[in-house]
Amino acid sequence: MGQYVKNLHQTFVYWEFIKADGAGGVDCKAPIEIKGRRDDAYGVLKRANGEELISCASIVVDRPVVEQSYIMQGAIAELDDADADPQEINGAYRIAIYQETPSTNGVQIMSIAKVNKK
Repeated sequence: MGQYVKNLHQTFVYWEFIKADGAGGVDCKAPIEIKGRRDDAYGVLKRANGEELISCASIVVDRPVVEQSYIMQGAIAELDDADADPQEINGAYRIAIYQETPSTNGVQIMSIAKVNKK
């Protein structure tokens, strides 16, 4: 385990994206808890296809994540309904862009999720 992962002390609920549901929503796997560190930072992000998005936070996470998934700071036990659609949960954000970035020592890879409002 990398040193940066040992310093991720915040808990997040993560719903991994499976596929679009055909009605404007998404199908996701059951939620799991992961560790991370949230940094609120608004900015404009640009995808490889040129699409621009507004990001409201960067979250360094303890594992690779999938774009279009949802993430929320907190624990599963805090949810009113763990089976609820994450698009309907207050405080859940869509992962707009996922990046892997070398750590400052160049030895480890940091997993970073850039999130935006639904």
